[in-house]
Amino acid sequence: MSDRSITIQLPEELLTYIDTQAQLTRTSRTETIVRLLQCAMDKSTADVEGIMARIDALERQVAEWVACSDGKVIEELQARVSALERKRAIDVKNTTTPDPRGSEAEWMTVKEAFIWLGGDPHDPSSGVTSLDGRRSIGFHRFRVLKAADYRAFGLEFQSDRRRKQQPCLRPLLSSNK
Repeated sequence: MSDRSITIQLPEELLTYIDTQAQLTRTSRTETIVRLLQCAMDKSTADVEGIMARIDALERQVAEWVACSDGKVIEELQARVSALERKRAIDVKNTTTPDPRGSEAEWMTVKEAFIWLGGDPHDPSSGVTSLDGRRSIGFHRFRVLKAADYRAFGLEFQSDRRRKQQPCLRPLLSSNK
């Protein structure tokens, strides 16, 4: 490889560091810069090679795990989803709802209502769907809806309760949907 001459601009503190290194090693600026660049490139290459080796090892582990699972992973995930769906159905049945005879549903916070509808407020990709299926929104948008918007999700909203920092949402009566 032949040497080529280049001109570069360096910050003053870097130039001072290079000069100090050149004096300590009794080499020229050029030799010091070349040595420092080679060390940096060797370290970078070693870092990349180390990362690639770790990725290869992880890929082998995942392949072994999948091979050993013999389809049981999918069955386990399906069982968990089914259990969550059954739990949600039971939760919905056990939730207090307005009764025409005058008993009052339990008021929920916006976060509780989002969870009641099946969302996870801590998961940015989680959302809830309106009763007609036309809208699906995450918690960030759900928490600032207006009364009419909450109705689309089957919820009654009381702004005076929100102003008092009280739970402000409850399921609508079937006749009010």
